[in-house]
Amino acid sequence: MKGQGFMLKMSEEVQASGKKEGKIDWIKRYGSNACVFDTLVDVLEADDNKLIAVGKFEKACPKYACHHGYACGDMYFLKIDPADGTTLIEKKHRNFTDQWWAGGNSVIKMDDGYAVGGKIRSNKNTVTNSAVWKLNNNGQMVWKWEGTARKQGNSHIQEYVRAITLSHDSNSILAVGYTRFYKNVRNQKSNMMVWSMDLNGNAKWGKKYEIGGTAQRITRYKNNHYLLLRGKYFFEMDSNGVLIE
Repeated sequence: MKGQGFMLKMSEEVQASGKKEGKIDWIKRYGSNACVFDTLVDVLEADDNKLIAVGKFEKACPKYACHHGYACGDMYFLKIDPADGTTLIEKKHRNFTDQWWAGGNSVIKMDDGYAVGGKIRSNKNTVTNSAVWKLNNNGQMVWKWEGTARKQGNSHIQEYVRAITLSHDSNSILAVGYTRFYKNVRNQKSNMMVWSMDLNGNAKWGKKYEIGGTAQRITRYKNNHYLLLRGKYFFEMDSNGVLIE
């Protein structure tokens, strides 16, 4: 069976004995079964109590078939009715007319829409790059930001956004993930990275931390600081991207 994104909604049910158990209200599949891996990666509740989900809508690349979640597709945005899982809005974004890869990994609410973090790739000869999209409440694209991934000699400098959040003052978006130096399968190294941009998608700063791995989550913390999650470790960061010893 070819893959589709899916969502499961549960509620709490009290048994006659008084024991509480989870009850499945509905399970729905989203996307198309034409390719292999349509995916939903993150979900939140909108201000109107509807559900917003983001992921990747996969499709065959030019001259290629579907590639098991690896190759072509669009950043996938859905607005869903929580009562029964019905799709209310469906949008697919890729930014460029020739872009063959785009996917969303994290979505947050803004005052006038949503921000989505993920990664993009324009064709098989280019480097995977970090990306953040600003969407309005109907899922239409307002702006997009992309990182500084590039080819450097025979090496690829890749980037990838894993999660995003609003700054404490709500004047900036912070995106976390990794940058990867890639020469071949045996010669690659990843480092945590954090990017900051204003609410119009203009880059403010980017920080690479030479401690290996990838930042998987970012959480606002006390004193205008943030916590970065990398595997089983947490790192504390100030509002300028400086790690606290």
